[in-house]
Amino acid sequence: MFALFKNFIHGESGVVTVDWIIISACVVGIAVGGVSAAQTAVVELGGTVEHSVTVENGN
Repeated sequence: MFALFKNFIHGESGVVTVDWIIISACVVGIAVGGVSAAQTAVVELGGTVEHSVTVENGN
């Protein structure tokens, strides 16, 4: 049992997989942050346009 654990600790077969998972998670996190920022900017722009149209129409 100890030999199995020792082989598991010293093995490197899953290291590349773990690297790719971490890189993929970072890319997804950055994409989610970018979409969130863009959504906030678009909502604010929509409010500004709505206000401008309302003021121009005299409502």
